[in-house]
Amino acid sequence: MPLDAAKTLPKIGAAETINEAFAAIRFPNTARNARDRLAEEYWASSLLSRNADARREKAKRAAVTGSVLPDHLVRPYPVGTSETVYAGSTVTINLKVVPQADRVNTAALVVDLERAGVKPALLKRLVKKHTEKFGGAHIFTASLVTL
Repeated sequence: MPLDAAKTLPKIGAAETINEAFAAIRFPNTARNARDRLAEEYWASSLLSRNADARREKAKRAAVTGSVLPDHLVRPYPVGTSETVYAGSTVTINLKVVPQADRVNTAALVVDLERAGVKPALLKRLVKKHTEKFGGAHIFTASLVTL
């Protein structure tokens, strides 16, 4: 199905039409071996993902400007909110606000504890003891090799 088929989407089956068009996107068969084919698929999927993310962000900004989505940065909803924020003739958009992880400002806490009389050496030892190290973020970036 051609990618411009979305211009004539029927109200029912729009998701299927988009899914079929997306699945039909293929990388030219230039791979020399199976591993190259896997790398090409990863590159193509990465490109599609970046484009989809950019399109979604642009659509989100337009939806906020057009009062389809509320501007949650200006007027955040309270945690626990679960409601429909838009109900149109073809699309309904729901909002659910979930709690985020709390973050402790360790530097400011240490300063306050020192002012309260806790010895700096003890603080340093305890902060080190209770600090969890996580593995580094793994960011894979694919690029085409030009021959």
